[in-house]
Amino acid sequence: MKYLDIYSDLKTRINRGTYGKGGRLPFVSELAAEYNASLATVQHSVNMLSAEGLVRGVRSQGLFVQSPAENTLMSSGRKERRIGILCKGPLLRWLAMPYFAEICRGIEHTLDLAGIRCYFITCKWKSYQEILKEIRVLELESLCLVDIQDKPLRTFLEGARLPMVYTDIYEARGRIPLVLGDNVRGGFLSAQKMIAEGHRRLLFICARQKSGEAVEAMAQLKWKGIQEAASRQKGVKLYRRVYNAAEKGSENELTQILDKYRYCTAILMPGKGLFEEVKKVMEKGFSSLISKRDFVLFDCTDKATYIGEKKVFVCRWDGIEMGRKSAEILVGQLTGRARVNYVPMWVE
Repeated sequence: MKYLDIYSDLKTRINRGTYGKGGRLPFVSELAAEYNASLATVQHSVNMLSAEGLVRGVRSQGLFVQSPAENTLMSSGRKERRIGILCKGPLLRWLAMPYFAEICRGIEHTLDLAGIRCYFITCKWKSYQEILKEIRVLELESLCLVDIQDKPLRTFLEGARLPMVYTDIYEARGRIPLVLGDNVRGGFLSAQKMIAEGHRRLLFICARQKSGEAVEAMAQLKWKGIQEAASRQKGVKLYRRVYNAAEKGSENELTQILDKYRYCTAILMPGKGLFEEVKKVMEKGFSSLISKRDFVLFDCTDKATYIGEKKVFVCRWDGIEMGRKSAEILVGQLTGRARVNYVPMWVE
């Protein structure tokens, strides 16, 4: 968290006039030596100051403090509005996932139109206190938690008394607004599609990271919809199996599940990670059965997806819309809302 300390200290110096308006800051290498920090750490701090319009870089000359006339926010006397986006991280890996990238695009676009700056905070390898410190140093007015399944962390952050919205998180009780896909409806439509395709034995596979750990709430909601669809059609049998994704021998466990339920002609999978595991096992050990099966993946991808040569049905939703709704709640544009705000899901 050293970059926050450097950022905070430099900002204090600028506001106190240590570096006068139009004055040059020490070079990054000089700051690195002063703070006993790496060049990358100092550059991160400087980038934050630059993003706020406090300093500007001039090629081959260095960093200069902007005057009030150059910084429209400073000259207006208005305090900049800031909202934080909390993610599991690491940030680059997280944003490389199309689903989360879509959510963030929706949030950023909406906040940009409202003239609000957003900051990303990753929770990976940080204590709760470190996360809270980052929130306070950045002077965030509200938070959007995206896919933060760590309930103790959510409870801890609620103690900060900041407006929040939970995106792609389900919590049955509480006061925090939720924005998520309509998973029950998505499960219903997926099972309905498989039944319409002539399938009468459906296997729903879901994963958990550790043995004994509860299945993710989103998967449970999808299962509820699947059960509802099956209950409306005579002769349909459902099977639900959970496997421990992150534990040693998980591939063998998944192979045993697919072998035991080889009579199920439709397989439904909530999540791209699980899908990739099923795809690998099916293509490796059950290739002769692929053409006789149909598969459903729950994901926001709009790309054609296959297991072997078999095209996979996708129950998808709009991640950008999820992000937009989340941001609108935080900036007060979405009025008269319910606590739980659903984004439609459909099968294609």
